[in-house]
Amino acid sequence: FDRFEGLAVFLPRSRGVPIELYETFAGNLSQAVAHAREKERQRKTLAELDQAYERLREFSRIGAEIVVQKNFWRIGQMIVDAITEHSNFARAVLSLVEAGRMRRVAFSNLTPEEISGLLDSEPFSLQDLERIRKNARRISHSYYLPADEATLTLGGRGIVSSRAREEFIDWDPNDFFFVPLEGMDGELLGLISVDDPKDGRAPTEATIGPLESFAYLAAQGLVTTHLRWELERSKEDYRNLFRDATDALFVLDEDHRVVAANRQFADLVGLKEESVPEAGFLDFVAPDWRSAVRRAFERVRSGLGRQELEFNLQTSNRGERIVAMNVEAKAFGGQIDIHDGSTGELREMMDPKTDLDLAAEGGYIRYQGSLRDITAAKEVERELLRRQEQLKIINNLGHVALTSFDTETLF
Repeated sequence: FDRFEGLAVFLPRSRGVPIELYETFAGNLSQAVAHAREKERQRKTLAELDQAYERLREFSRIGAEIVVQKNFWRIGQMIVDAITEHSNFARAVLSLVEAGRMRRVAFSNLTPEEISGLLDSEPFSLQDLERIRKNARRISHSYYLPADEATLTLGGRGIVSSRAREEFIDWDPNDFFFVPLEGMDGELLGLISVDDPKDGRAPTEATIGPLESFAYLAAQGLVTTHLRWELERSKEDYRNLFRDATDALFVLDEDHRVVAANRQFADLVGLKEESVPEAGFLDFVAPDWRSAVRRAFERVRSGLGRQELEFNLQTSNRGERIVAMNVEAKAFGGQIDIHDGSTGELREMMDPKTDLDLAAEGGYIRYQGSLRDITAAKEVERELLRRQEQLKIINNLGHVALTSFDTETLF
């Protein structure tokens, strides 16, 4: 036989049985046992494959939820809870890189005392983590430190399983196993450390496959959320700049209707903020200046770049004001809401194309510009010119007085 399957002991009766019959029976029994064991092995393999598939399916579902989740800390808890529910490990801790160290941010199936102990203990530095990775055994993309090596390498940091060694097969309560979380460029984002394997066995490449796949999805979810957070912060900064700018800022559509304007614009034209959107910009321009302003928009639209123009603006509460306008045009592809109807503030901006003819291909044009009230400056300028004229007259009279003794000429 190729493999020893067991030992069959026969107790002969008084009448002997040929040894060949015993051997034939034993051979058939051995084949039956081997066949039964192979069937059991196949059954277990299929069960393990089904379990792995189910884990992958659940991890994929949760990964899709993580990618669209906006709350950074909620994502962390979703990650560790998914691991303890759908992987082979009963406990998990998520640590993220922060200011050159690992910060523990989420826990699953740990006692409050264990969590408090971890939060109070010194976290790993990136140098510590690099040393751990060098000493650990690499399993696929993950790292495993058996108990004796973990004690030497970790120096007592971390937590020990509350389960007894006898409850496991080849896993020790002091073993240390973690899966790194990496960004698209290989940058380390953090790690997931796990404990208490449900089957009692140390990890193998086959058993950690679903977990590593989920770790990849989790890392992409963290990256996406971080980028979304950075984008939202940039948008908020832009909104604040737009709202608090000292100049009157505006955005117009192709028909010169206001689609967004800040508070200073509303104050300048003498309207409430909610009344500005959809108003015609040219209606704010003094009639004698509308042709000049329209030509400035046409020059911008034709691709001549930013235009500057001074003109008279008619307001509802202060008469005509002299303003200096800077305006440019940008083309966008597709549809996008650009203002909040209740506040008139910018809500979202896309990176513009440089080709203004994009509007003819299903895109659209937005005029973006600013107005500055220069009425007071113009009045000062006119007063200076008036005084300069007076000084010029006085200087001329003085020159005549110094060069002539003819009083009739002088007076």
